[in-house]
Amino acid sequence: KVTDGVAHRIWILVFAWALAAGASFQLLILPVLLPDLHAGHGLMKGGDCVGFQQIAAALLEKMNESGWGPWELRPNGQATAGIAAAVYKLTGVTNPLVVLPLNAGLFALAAVELYLIFVRIVSRQWAWMGILPFVFFPSSLQVYGQLYKDVFSIAGILLILNALACLFLIDASRKRLPQILWRTVVGLALIWIVRPYMVEITLVAWWSGALLMFC
Repeated sequence: KVTDGVAHRIWILVFAWALAAGASFQLLILPVLLPDLHAGHGLMKGGDCVGFQQIAAALLEKMNESGWGPWELRPNGQATAGIAAAVYKLTGVTNPLVVLPLNAGLFALAAVELYLIFVRIVSRQWAWMGILPFVFFPSSLQVYGQLYKDVFSIAGILLILNALACLFLIDASRKRLPQILWRTVVGLALIWIVRPYMVEITLVAWWSGALLMFC
């Protein structure tokens, strides 16, 4: 229960940080401080996010003409664009800024799972220190502050790693099975959304780890 309370606080703090830092990145840092790197819509030049925004805008145009019928999860094979188009349609705003709460929520979930993995191995103080680089490293802005796949797959992988940690580092009693199962299912779903080709690889790794636990 103590761990659950800490996890909730971590999620709230990281979510608030990612939301504020991501908004600052899109609204201030790129267009005002780094205009040469700004591709418009708060996105950075040279990245896949620009292409995802173009795909999402094209799909949204079809949806505005014909309703939700043309929507697909992976237009041109890119789930990030499909999700962005759905959020744009729901909010009426064609700007990556409105996708930021979703990205921040998933990034906060990833931070919580990383903390829970660390806290099974080291003290809480070291676990806190362990997640600080993940949260505050400047490159993390690319993960939650732009239109990329990584925030989904990182959260999914950490959920699965924490499920495995429950098997390896804690007595895998029946009471622990629900959290192992939901983390595995949600983790696989997040990976499948953006990188379906990784699901089979992840399942093989998961079962390999589980078998090693019981050998």
